[in-house]
Parts: sequence; structure tokens; C-alpha cells
Amino acid sequence: MTTLEKGFAKTSGMYYERLGVGTPIVLIHGWNLDTRMWDGIFEDLAQEFQVIRFDLRGFGQSPASTEPYSPYADIASLLDDLGIEQAYLVGHSMGGAIQLEVACAYPERVLGLVHAYGAMMGAPRSESIQETSKMLFELAQAGEQEKLLQRDIETLLDGPNAEPGRVGGEIRERLREIRVHANGLERDFSMIRVLEPLPITRLEEIQVPLLTIYGDLDWPDFEEISNLLVERVPHAKQVFVEGTAHMGPMEKPQEFAQLVREFVKK
Repeated sequence: MTTLEKGFAKTSGMYYERLGVGTPIVLIHGWNLDTRMWDGIFEDLAQEFQVIRFDLRGFGQSPASTEPYSPYADIASLLDDLGIEQAYLVGHSMGGAIQLEVACAYPERVLGLVHAYGAMMGAPRSESIQETSKMLFELAQAGEQEKLLQRDIETLLDGPNAEPGRVGGEIRERLREIRVHANGLERDFSMIRVLEPLPITRLEEIQVPLLTIYGDLDWPDFEEISNLLVERVPHAKQVFVEGTAHMGPMEKPQEFAQLVREFVKK
């Protein structure tokens, strides 16, 4: 294993870390998360591969943008800055939606995709997730920050319909620290520009291998998105991880790293 390299990308200014040698794997975090969600997975995969994790603009240690930008283009520029021609992309939640944009916009840069508990821009939202979003918004508007944080973590980590506190210990504390940090940041997300037309209209264009992962305790939306990918992406395969909600990679990091390892080695 090589020495950890870390810094800020020349083009986008995003904070990144790189560890290991060999086939490049880029880890893309979800909404209001950052590089810390990949703790354990990052080091595990770096024993065999060159692994890059980074904070999207306005998250973690990456500064927010004051000008319009596209997260998918930021990933291509990060690869350029690091001297990487092609890579496997592992995207969680919002990171899954962004990786689909990269695959459509820059197909020559992508070796394969792991779409983990992943979102997709343009996909319909279930009544369950809409009710959760409304509840969290109302708590935010009322200034109930502690209650907002508690319910946010319960739905993400335990699952929207699971027993609160199902997952505890270091994982819960780390997720809490990440969300507290994110809630204290000032960002203008109106600066984000998405890929047009949206990937949901062009999934058949994605010709690289794709592994889609979902958990039974997550919102139903993510199983439906996973099923859609298997139906429409030519070389897609699906894995169901029992006993996980939306933060499956944090909840079962060793199992998740092994799924990625097996996928990349095929």
C-alpha cells in the first residue's frame, strides 16, 4: 500500500484522497455526506487497487461554488488532474445519480459502475419518501435542529420503517458528525447544472458493466431504481443486501468492499 495522498484538485478545488496502486476506483458520496462515509472501505480496497475518495463541491472539506458547475464534469476533471484515463465509479445515493451522468457524458472514461443504494434524476418519488422529506423540512423550518438530526439519522441509518436505534456505536456517531458538519455549511445548490437529457432517458447507452445494490430496510424508491437499471442497462446485475437501510456501505463496510472487489476483478 502506498502513502496516502491528499489535497485539493486543481480544476474544481475539491478535496480528495488517494491510496493504493493499480486499477482506479473512485468513491462518490451521497447528499450531505462526505469522504468519511467510506472509512474502512477506502483502506480495504486500497490493499489491491488505486482508490480515490473526494468531497463534492459544497460538502465535507470542498468549498462551495459561486458559479454554475456540473458535478459529473467535476469528476472527469478530477480524473484529469490525477492523471487517470479510466476508472471504476462507485456511487452511493446522490453519488449514484452523478455516476450515471458521468457514464452518459464521458463513456470513454468509465470502466464500470457500482450503483449503491443509488438515486436517479427524474425517477418518481414514492409517497413514503415524500412524507419523510416533508417531515424533515417542517422540523428545519421550526428550528428543531436536534430533533431534525435525530429523525434524519433514524430514517437513513435505521430505515424509515425500522426500530429507531437499530444501528448504534461508532457508525451512528460518525454519521451524526457528518450530518452536523453538513448542516452547518452554506451552499447555493442553484449553481448545479445536471446533464441534459437526463440519464433516465438514455440508460441503454451505458455499455459498461454495472452492479446495482439495494437493501430491504431502505425506502422502496431505491429498489425500484435498481430494478429499472437491471431492465434497461445492457450489462447490469443486481445484489440485494439483507438487513441494510440507506447507509448500507457504512453499516456493512467489509461486505460492501468485497462486493466491489469481486465486481472489479471480473
